[in-house]
Amino acid sequence: MKQVFVVVFFATVLFSCKKKEDSSAEPTQQPVVTPPVVSVKVNGNDFTYNTTSSYFINPTRAVNFLNNSTSEQVSIRFLSAPTTGTFTLVKYGNPSIQYYKNSNLHSSVNGTLIVNAVTTNTNNIITKLNCTFNCQTDTNTTTSTYYNLTNGSFDYNQ
Repeated sequence: MKQVFVVVFFATVLFSCKKKEDSSAEPTQQPVVTPPVVSVKVNGNDFTYNTTSSYFINPTRAVNFLNNSTSEQVSIRFLSAPTTGTFTLVKYGNPSIQYYKNSNLHSSVNGTLIVNAVTTNTNNIITKLNCTFNCQTDTNTTTSTYYNLTNGSFDYNQ
């Protein structure tokens, strides 16, 4: 009887012990989402944004960077499937850059856009755009104002 008791005692102790968790184990890593990197100067001042969007309304594909606080927006628009390369910007050309300020539209009339990488999804929406640009906008007839967009650099991944 004594032997049965010893066996039961050791079995109870053995199976009731918990393995100590290894505190040196690697933590589970979450995927890193890289926010868009946007840099552009508007008449020499840094443009800041707080909202991005991308859309397709046949035939236009666009990526927008919007500042809801200042009512400013910079858009890069393509009128056909976007490709990599160097493009001369002209008013209403393909591609084009548009700058909105206080509900007034200003379109690029001269400058250069260099698209280093661009991809679209099956819905024709731009999901990746890596580019640099410099341009001057047209003169808005209401405000008699034009803008210089310089040192533009977008690295957008949706």
